Amino acid sequence: MIKKVVLSFILVLAQVTMASQGTRTKALPKDGDVEGWIKHRTLQHYAGKDLYEYINGGAEIYHEYGFVQVVVQDYVNDSGKSVSVEIFEMVSPSSAYGMYTFKTDSKGKRILVGSEAQLADYYMNFWKGPFLVTLTGFDETEETRQGLLNISEYISSKMPGGRDKPRIVSFLPKEDLVDQSLKYFTGYLGLRNSHPFFS
Repeated sequence: MIKKVVLSFILVLAQVTMASQGTRTKALPKDGDVEGWIKHRTLQHYAGKDLYEYINGGAEIYHEYGFVQVVVQDYVNDSGKSVSVEIFEMVSPSSAYGMYTFKTDSKGKRILVGSEAQLADYYMNFWKGPFLVTLTGFDETEETRQGLLNISEYISSKMPGGRDKPRIVSFLPKEDLVDQSLKYFTGYLGLRNSHPFFS
């Protein structure tokens, strides 16, 4: 009986993992899905502690917020412009939202993509459901910035998830709230990085 229960749990876990992987990879544009942009280089995948191999010195904060796994895919267009896409799966929508607030600030431009999005210089971040998506364009030309927008809109359209933020956020007074200034922390590391006086 115990063996059957354990086996059933393993099968359910495997099905959940496969479904999650499907969401991430299906959200990535194939050649022709976003006009003018095609895949470049091989898809990369990092899960759990493997994130330290990909992000040198920055993986700890992702784990504090609840990192599960990430896929990375590069794209190029006919002009040689490049965009790198990272889809981070977090343990919950609250975790994805928290990591989004950690990576953005009030200086970026709000964009209507996903649950919330921001464009700043040559990169863009948005979150939707348990996913945080970061797109990096490597230059600030209008062509690259438009590529960031088009690719992000495609990815968002393929992702499930609503716009609900953590419930605690709703208790903040909305009057005079500085747009995009809110930070949602789940641990000491994020708090210390944003507010050094807590060190």
